[in-house]
Amino acid sequence: MTVRRCKVFLVGEGSSDIGSLERIPQYRTSGRHGPGFLQPLIERIVGDDVALEFDGQKYSTILVKDLSDPDLIQGRRARAALAIAGITAGAKALVYLVDTDKEQGEAASDQEARRLHDALRASIEEGFERARRDDPPLGDVRTVTGVPLRMLEAWALGDPAAITAAGGDASKVPPRPETLWGAKRNPSSNYPKHALARALGASPSDGTDADTFATLAAHADPDVIARSCPVSFGPFLADVRAALAGCAAANESDDATAPTQPPKRSPRGRKRG
Repeated sequence: MTVRRCKVFLVGEGSSDIGSLERIPQYRTSGRHGPGFLQPLIERIVGDDVALEFDGQKYSTILVKDLSDPDLIQGRRARAALAIAGITAGAKALVYLVDTDKEQGEAASDQEARRLHDALRASIEEGFERARRDDPPLGDVRTVTGVPLRMLEAWALGDPAAITAAGGDASKVPPRPETLWGAKRNPSSNYPKHALARALGASPSDGTDADTFATLAAHADPDVIARSCPVSFGPFLADVRAALAGCAAANESDDATAPTQPPKRSPRGRKRG
């Protein structure tokens, strides 16, 4: 029997994104976190046709040499992440997720958020391209850039049916989650974390845990989220489908137990950011 498989390396900001993968491997099974949002979401996108294996690392633990220029940090981290995914972890796909912004207040405009989103995506993609130039075999690792506008909670609000499935109130889901913004310190504002908590019937001060994010992703229709969040989730959905289809097609096997092998290093080695 032919098995189509793909090992996917996830990079996210914390347990909401990547669940227990935020922890170093020896502590993943002992932690309280579930899979977070990305793993069940990707499983929903791909369906049952591909056997997925997940590994990952928390974004802030991917170290780069120089953090002095904020405009270059994302590209350098993305560059390092691709090397870790392909060479160290032996993954064939990398999904790299980072929020557009977190700290702006009520005055942050949609136009400014879109500018930040586009600049962030471009920086990450440039980091991937530099990694491929440094180590051409990394070109075999498919990459997906996810930049929620303005943060992951907008995507989590993207399908009202998933809110209902998680025990929330779909009538409190805003029609355009990507445009939500407000003061972080005001629980009644439209800050996305607060809006999600209200829709779930929770206190904004309690936040939303990784298990709830996993429940939302497991019950969400990705195409519905893409219609609710067309700027940031629409491209992400298309990229995941294309990347994982390519990964699976390149890793078909008649032996379901065959391990995934990392790409060979180029003779001149990998330059570091």
